Amino acid sequence: MFRVYFIVTIATVAGNVYAAITDVRRPRWVLENMAEVGVPRPWLPLLALLKGAGAAGLLLDLMGFRTTGRAAASGLLLFFIGAITAHLRARAFHNIAFPGAYLALVGRQARIADWSQSSGKVRRHESVPGQIGATRACIPRGTAVERKGGGSDSHARPHPAQGG
Repeated sequence: MFRVYFIVTIATVAGNVYAAITDVRRPRWVLENMAEVGVPRPWLPLLALLKGAGAAGLLLDLMGFRTTGRAAASGLLLFFIGAITAHLRARAFHNIAFPGAYLALVGRQARIADWSQSSGKVRRHESVPGQIGATRACIPRGTAVERKGGGSDSHARPHPAQGG
């Protein structure tokens, strides 16, 4: 699953970097689209900055900064929802596919990231202290463990105060 998450995240980053660079270069078609949907020209550098910051946040997510990645994906989702709203308000349907495609890409990245993080509550098997061969793979990290009995044949169980 990490491979799919990695590929979708890289594609989302690449798409947003391309969009940010395009905004910075100010090609005529971007300026025409902005005028058609009613976005003022002075906003263009800010829009480029937001897209670039979102891409950087998603890269940080790949490096293990999960909170930053979630914030970046949320920001990009809101950004492209706003872009589609601007197109709908202006009735500019002929080019709504571009922000729609970016929204779909960011939405898929956010969903895969959320799924991969929520399904991995126990990241690895950890040995319970004092027990040879026993693992607590089914007990989430951070759960207090009460040891019954003693020695190497005891079993790790969640502490009763934590719902075990």
